[in-house]
Amino acid sequence: MTCWIVHTAMGQIQDLLDMANEAVGVTSNVGKYDWPKYSYIKTLGAGSFGEVYLVHVERRREVFALKKIKCGSNEDLNSVSQELKSVGKLKHQHVMQLIETRCKQKDTFWAEVYMIFEYCSGGTLSAQLDKPSNKERNIKWMRQLAHAVTYIHALALVHRDLKPDNILLSGNDDIKVGDFGLARDFPLRKEEDETWASYYMSAKCGTLFYMAPEVFDGHYTEKADVFALGVLLYAIEEREGFEINTQKTYGIFVRLSDEELAPLGLQMYSDNTPISVPFTKCDAKMAQIIGSALLFDQGIRADASTIFQKLKKYR
Repeated sequence: MTCWIVHTAMGQIQDLLDMANEAVGVTSNVGKYDWPKYSYIKTLGAGSFGEVYLVHVERRREVFALKKIKCGSNEDLNSVSQELKSVGKLKHQHVMQLIETRCKQKDTFWAEVYMIFEYCSGGTLSAQLDKPSNKERNIKWMRQLAHAVTYIHALALVHRDLKPDNILLSGNDDIKVGDFGLARDFPLRKEEDETWASYYMSAKCGTLFYMAPEVFDGHYTEKADVFALGVLLYAIEEREGFEINTQKTYGIFVRLSDEELAPLGLQMYSDNTPISVPFTKCDAKMAQIIGSALLFDQGIRADASTIFQKLKKYR
């Protein structure tokens, strides 16, 4: 990060403090990570963004995930503000629920935001894809995932980073979509006085293996989420994983040679043409449903609601 907070950004920090405390109706004073209500159990994950901890409430049999985000630049503050804005209005059985938030200003140039989420003890979808499953379980996950994306889009939000690591499972083995760090508002219809150029999203963000071809072109809509949804549905059904940088990755890859693989969306963009996706473990009806999410042309690609309705009717 090179754009450090200056004194004129202090008002933005205060706005962030207010947003953190108001996102889910929290009115108490800003506290530290280890405020009395929560006690540390273990670290669940860490990265350049910060850390995620497993915490619990004293004298109660409840555990939560505490996400700590480090803010050392205006870019960080804007990103966290957008995430708070997104997750603060999400209330769905298949979306990770935000419980409360706090923001701790360390000094003029540094702040930390804490978000308390429901804890998903089933781990990530990425870890589950390497384990045995069955048709009933696969269909349940696919329906729940499509249901969640339908709900997100109905709120005029786009996730922009749907991938197995951001899909978690509850203790009841139910899907929970998480990590809205790249999410943004996106109206499903263009305003009359708005140009098409300003309507489309242009930031090339997401995870390479699940990005739609139009994202690489910097000209996309919520249908980019649908493409990523299609890759996830394919991964759940086909369970085809590849070793990439010593890590097993599930998705759809085009084999260019004996040693070279390219993600489907990237290769579609590079070739500027549709690419047929092979199905080996599902019937023609399911292949059609998943395939409708993977069409090259975002204009004719199915929307999340259509896919969800088809999955509900699938037998």
